[in-house]
Amino acid sequence: MSTSSIVGAACASFGVYGCWKLWRNTHKSANMWPQKRQCDSETPIVSPVESNIVLVGATDGIGLALAIRYFKQRQENTDASITNGVIYIVGRRDKAELLKQYKEEGNNDATAMFTAVDNTINNNHHHHHNNHHHNIVTVRYIQIDLLNSNCGVQIAAQVDIEIDLLVYLASTAKVGPMLKESEASIRNTLQVNLTSPALVCKAMLFKMGLARQEGVRVSKRIVLVSSVTATLGRPMFATYVASKAALGMFGWSLGSELRGSNIDVHIVHPGATKTSFFNKCGVPKGMLNTSNFETTESVATNMLNNITHSSRLSSVHGSMSEQFKFLIGGVLPTSSWPLSVMQVAASFSKLLIRANVCGQPSHMVAGSLSHINNAIVTGAARGLGHSIVEKLLEHSPATVYAYDIRDQEATSQPSRVNPIAVDLASLGLETKLEDATVATPCLPNHAVELVVCNAGVNFTGRVTAISDDKFVTTTNINLSSVIVLVNAVLRHNAKHNAPPPTVVLVSSLSHYFSYPGGALYGATKEGLVSYAKSLRAHTNGQAQVTCVFPGPMRTQMAWDCSPNNDDARVEARVHPDDAAETILACVANGDDVAFVESQGIRTMREKAAHNPEFGSNLMINWQLKPMIERGLAFGIDVGI
Repeated sequence: MSTSSIVGAACASFGVYGCWKLWRNTHKSANMWPQKRQCDSETPIVSPVESNIVLVGATDGIGLALAIRYFKQRQENTDASITNGVIYIVGRRDKAELLKQYKEEGNNDATAMFTAVDNTINNNHHHHHNNHHHNIVTVRYIQIDLLNSNCGVQIAAQVDIEIDLLVYLASTAKVGPMLKESEASIRNTLQVNLTSPALVCKAMLFKMGLARQEGVRVSKRIVLVSSVTATLGRPMFATYVASKAALGMFGWSLGSELRGSNIDVHIVHPGATKTSFFNKCGVPKGMLNTSNFETTESVATNMLNNITHSSRLSSVHGSMSEQFKFLIGGVLPTSSWPLSVMQVAASFSKLLIRANVCGQPSHMVAGSLSHINNAIVTGAARGLGHSIVEKLLEHSPATVYAYDIRDQEATSQPSRVNPIAVDLASLGLETKLEDATVATPCLPNHAVELVVCNAGVNFTGRVTAISDDKFVTTTNINLSSVIVLVNAVLRHNAKHNAPPPTVVLVSSLSHYFSYPGGALYGATKEGLVSYAKSLRAHTNGQAQVTCVFPGPMRTQMAWDCSPNNDDARVEARVHPDDAAETILACVANGDDVAFVESQGIRTMREKAAHNPEFGSNLMINWQLKPMIERGLAFGIDVGI
């Protein structure tokens, strides 16, 4: 056999194996598989006519089109045995202002719907659900600013009946180069697109008649509208895409929490749509060719069908190209899109051949980190962060800027460590980072070669048991501050005519399992995976970005968050010193991914990677149920 034949056969075999591996990683993956126009049952899960619904962000674009679809179906209801439910529309702008705009635009459907707000079509006021006649449509408008951290409570206070369907469609973004996005824009985007959905879901669960009992039928639904870009890298929309990836993970974890109840969660990933969204984000007129974008009416129709009938976790809309990229982006969790064919192939080969190598015990090659003169480590006072600082002192000549608001433990070489007291949750972080006039500047006078974003907080419990301020803190520390910090360091290096630093983003193995009982924590960590993709795309794949997926470690956070800390379980956790050694070895090797896990956890992760149902069930049985049992035993609020 000729050499060319052997090479051809090898390539063909590799291609077949690759396709098999792709199918294996996706055929059971409910959170990735495209489901456009695929409905599982003719019997509605939630009636589009009879249900009482809350539509958040439904005054424009897809949300408005969806609201109109519900409104018109109820107008057209001629069945006297079917009673129309109430439609609540939540928006930021004044009702009169909106009505004026719709009239000027000639949007007759929106005008009719908003004319009916707080009235019925026969001009009767404030009918209660049980007294409606079949042809009466009641629409109510709730004016709320979703940047308000009390938005969930405020919305719930104006809903006076039991709700069957909650759809969160609100979204904001700022388009532009990553380095030019302000802290205010980053925090606002993550508030509206991630924290506020969590706050609204929490508040509305108390209005939805949640029932947990064996054999209960799902009859109510929470729908979260993410984006088809959620698995991709978009440097011009980096924060937006990160927020949508995070929202998808929040939905998956919340759905796991609600397993066995009468409420489920459905995540919608719309493709590019002809709306005013891009103009509001700052995209110059004419920059995008929108001729192939879907209309809001088409997206709303497909969305309504999936909301009504699909029993699966998610549905994906958009063109076949968008759906394919969404799927591939989920299979290659650390790759950006688009990159060159060779870069994607390299990432794919790592998935097939050696993606797990860095999860094994790693040993540092002498001198492999000798180029690191200045490093930043967040969350450096305790646990993994402190271990990373120590390992940097051991393996590199670096001066380490150790960020933490807490008192920091002593290090082996204090002369090479600058403790920086930084509150990552506070506003004004960007200004503090770039202020060179303070006694102890946050950034060195020279370029930074390594940034390790390790800081994180986790408040465990059902979504309904966690206070609103803890939701806000979780997003601010785990995700907002990371983007603000990395962007600031990128600008800092650019001023010194230096290349971008190596960036290490400490995510979580919840990427593979979901995190019922820590839904927003898991969401923010998923946002880091997305941001890693955008960051790599921003530098055209030239900057090293290592995403770390740690499992349980022997840290105080793991102890506080675990429902079971018996000796055997604690002993099985990875020591933070070993974790730090592995992470820095992966940095030295140029790896995109670092797994920090025991052999047992690794086996479960590999199974969960192609069977998310297994991952969800594992977390429910290992984390959520024991946590609830422990809370009940000690009189702790475990939510509903």
